[in-house]
Amino acid sequence: MKNKRILIVEDEVILAENHKDKLISFGIDKILLAKSKEEAITLLSLHNFDLILLDVRLEKGFEGIELGEYIQDKYATSFIYLTAHSDKSTIEKMLRSKPYGYLSKPVRKSDLFALVSLVFDNVEEDFVTITEAGTTYKFNKETILFAQSSGNYMLIHFNNKEKPFLHRSNVEQLLNVLSDGFIKINRSTIVNKNHVENFNKKELTIGNQQFKISKDLFGDVEIELNR
Repeated sequence: MKNKRILIVEDEVILAENHKDKLISFGIDKILLAKSKEEAITLLSLHNFDLILLDVRLEKGFEGIELGEYIQDKYATSFIYLTAHSDKSTIEKMLRSKPYGYLSKPVRKSDLFALVSLVFDNVEEDFVTITEAGTTYKFNKETILFAQSSGNYMLIHFNNKEKPFLHRSNVEQLLNVLSDGFIKINRSTIVNKNHVENFNKKELTIGNQQFKISKDLFGDVEIELNR
C-alpha cells in the first residue's frame, strides 16, 4: 500500500487522526485531512487520490453524501463512507452515490484494513499504464470511451474533461494493452463495450457518436456486447 495517497474527510479532529494512525500502520504514508466539503473539494482539485475515506455527517449535516455524489460525478476515485448511522434511509442515500463500501463507527482497524486492501486490489485491475515518449501515464479504463487511429498514433478519448491522449501505437497494440472490456469494431477503432448504448449490424452508438462496424467483425462484436 506504500505510495498510495488517501484523503480523509472528517470534521472531528481526534477521529481523523485516529483513522490516519490506522492507515500509517498499514504502510500508507501519503495522507491528507479535510474538515469540510469545501476543503475536500479544494484538495481534490490539487491532488490525485487513490482512495477517500468520507464521513457521512459533517458539520452542516449529511454533506458527506453530497460530497460522495460530487466525487462520483467528477472523479474516477474510489471512496468509502464512515458512518454512525445505520438506518435504512441513510444507507439508501449512501448507496445511490455508488461508494466502494461503508464502515460503521467506531471503525475497527481490522475492518478498515480489509476494505482498503480490497479497494487497492480491485483498483489496480481498473487502471491501464501507457508509456509515451519515456513518460508513464496511468488511466482508469472506465474513463476511456474509444480510441481511433491517426497515422502512426492512436487517439484515446475519455468520458471526462481530459483531453484526448495521443499514443504511438496501432489498433492491435493498443487493444493488447487495454485487454478485457475493449473490442475492435473496424480497422481503425477500438471501443469500451461498457459505454456502448446500442448497436446494429452496421454501427454502434457511444454518447452522441456513431461508429461503423466492419462486416467481418460484427459476429465478434455482437458476442462481446451480449455477454
